[in-house]
Amino acid sequence: MKIYLINNQKKYKIESNNILKVIESLCQNLKQSKENWDEISIIIVDNNKIKKLHKKYFNKNIITDVITFSYSPIPGENKFSADIVINIDLVYKEGLIRNNIDYELAFYIAHGIDHLNGNDDNSYLKRKKMHNREKKWLLKLEKNNLLNNLIS
Repeated sequence: MKIYLINNQKKYKIESNNILKVIESLCQNLKQSKENWDEISIIIVDNNKIKKLHKKYFNKNIITDVITFSYSPIPGENKFSADIVINIDLVYKEGLIRNNIDYELAFYIAHGIDHLNGNDDNSYLKRKKMHNREKKWLLKLEKNNLLNNLIS
């Protein structure tokens, strides 16, 4: 599987190599039997860009944390691709509140990957279940010392 990290913001300095290690590790949680993933792009944007995307694709004129797009294979192929759009402004804001900006970024990436597995957070119980699963994934990253130096 090809993994891309696209930084479409200039406000924060991100450590691409460290973030790619986090993404690669989290992608091991993708359900391979459901979809045959070929490419996944993590796109880092700011409040303004994610708000525009949210309005364009979901008709919601509000800022959000993560938007996940999954693309079906082109005819004749069986490889899926996806874009996970991460709001770095919200990562930073929420990360400051929780005293760990790096963890917050990894949590948002995990959340996008959880959506690729077909999970939804359109109710309190579903959101809680997703967050509990994502926190377990992040515990593994923490044990492997991967949740450091993602944003400086």
